[in-house]
Amino acid sequence: MSEDRPATGHRLLDLVRVMDVLRRRCPWDAEQTHESLAGYLLQEAYETIEAIEEGDHQALREELGDVLLQVVFHARVAEERGAEGFTIDDVAGAIVDKLTRRHPHVFVETAVEGTEDVRANWETIKPPSAPRRGGGTPPFWTASRSASPRPCSATNCRNAR
Repeated sequence: MSEDRPATGHRLLDLVRVMDVLRRRCPWDAEQTHESLAGYLLQEAYETIEAIEEGDHQALREELGDVLLQVVFHARVAEERGAEGFTIDDVAGAIVDKLTRRHPHVFVETAVEGTEDVRANWETIKPPSAPRRGGGTPPFWTASRSASPRPCSATNCRNAR
């Protein structure tokens, strides 16, 4: 890496700082909860899939940012619960731990000769499947029907800028 280029990921810290400011200074952002944000998370995931299916890499970049915003937003909401909550670092730490545990062929000296060995290792590593919450209806079906547009989405605030 060049000395004059910032480290990869430095803008993630900027995103966390921006979210902290929004939670303190924007009335709409400040009143959001996990429940009020659930539909937005689903909407952004669908829009990301749409960009992938259309092969629109510029839109994919934007939609992945929107999904990342939802992750940071939910982590910030959780952080405000104090000892009962969690932080964005807790979220990142959990996924780092999961990825390293699930990839012993990369992070530990476990030999594999191809994807079939990786799949076989995964079957011995993965935890037993838990029953889906909510009976048989995936929770996202309910969330998708409750999503409403954000007060300043890309489509409804263009003229306000």
